[in-house]
Amino acid sequence: MKTMRFILGILQQYPKLILGNISLLCLSTLFSIFSLFSLGPVVDVLFRDDRAAISPLSLKIISIIERYISPVSKESLVIIFLILMIASASINVIFHYCMLRMQYRVMTDIITGTFRNCFNATWLFFTNSRIGNLLNFFTRQTDIIGAAFRAMGQLTANAIQAILLLSVPLFISWQFTLYCVLSASLFAILYSQFGKITYHLGKKNLETGNVFSSILQEALSSAKLILGFGNKDKAIAKLEQAFDDHRKVTIKSQTIRNAIPLLLQPGILIILVIAYYYSKSISLPLSNMTVLSASLIKMMLLIGQISALKTSLDNFLPSYEQMQEIDRQTKKLRQVSGSKPFNGIQKELTLDAVSFSYPDQNRVLSEIDIKIPKGRMVALVGPSGGGKSTLADLIMGFNQPESGTVRIDGENIRNIDNISFRKRR
Repeated sequence: MKTMRFILGILQQYPKLILGNISLLCLSTLFSIFSLFSLGPVVDVLFRDDRAAISPLSLKIISIIERYISPVSKESLVIIFLILMIASASINVIFHYCMLRMQYRVMTDIITGTFRNCFNATWLFFTNSRIGNLLNFFTRQTDIIGAAFRAMGQLTANAIQAILLLSVPLFISWQFTLYCVLSASLFAILYSQFGKITYHLGKKNLETGNVFSSILQEALSSAKLILGFGNKDKAIAKLEQAFDDHRKVTIKSQTIRNAIPLLLQPGILIILVIAYYYSKSISLPLSNMTVLSASLIKMMLLIGQISALKTSLDNFLPSYEQMQEIDRQTKKLRQVSGSKPFNGIQKELTLDAVSFSYPDQNRVLSEIDIKIPKGRMVALVGPSGGGKSTLADLIMGFNQPESGTVRIDGENIRNIDNISFRKRR
């Protein structure tokens, strides 16, 4: 369900881009279907000299080609087959290029959108968040989300290709095609159960990555203190342990993700062996058997890839969920800004019964009343943690008081445009 919600969410955000790519993919698949059907006549004319021995399917395809090319020769059939294959491959290359462009378009929107939301939030968002977690998100998790988007696009593409390619074997033998598809789907369902494991490992990978980034950020920003108190070895040991935890989870996660397509290969091989013996039992012509086998191989590979991509998406989802959580927190703690331009203090700045406390902590400021006339320098003196910086944050509009009002010349600061207020020198 989480994977489906992710796919539907992306489809709703970028419908035109995705529909454009799907159109390219459908065109590529149509050329692939035509090339598969053209393979039958090629096999017949290459291995059978007598036209009477050519299969009905090949004769039908040749008659269609003869409407445009006459006479049809071995060479012309081979050339048509190659042209269709090249056309399909070329459109596929364009499709993957467009997918990469769309992937980085999504990543750009995610990075800039989330970054903008962070700086539209109050200072409370930054004090409540571990900066290392944010660094990990912007430097690493956005790449993972981009990879998840690409996996989503590839999964959708493979599903559409498999459905369209189904027309080829269905045309030759719908009973056997149904058997093969059901068998392959059963294998895919069995292997998709790895999704729960990969999702769990994805969450652990995200958590250990966040811890490592936080420790690294804290160590680098406190380098002078670490060196000054002789804690270098302790800091290195802490970083090594964090990276070791991350390494163990990452190895497990990537091993399972890479194992899925390899584990599917025996199942696909079994289905194809059965297909071969079935075609022999009903005396299927060589050309039909070639088309049937080629289309089934393509379909089986696509179904295997779909299962592997689904597992990859389950592994990537925790990074996407972290982005959603950051967005929820930034919107919840969004800065309040008025529309009135700030033109400077004319008379005074006042705090009327201002109170403030941080989440899950005792009140820092309680019923504070201050009046600061224009041109007067005022010093706030008190012990560490007494609320001096918090008071300055409230005056700057970084945070909002729980109760009371900050005013400039009698105007509530909430009514003043905070950008013009902070830019004023």
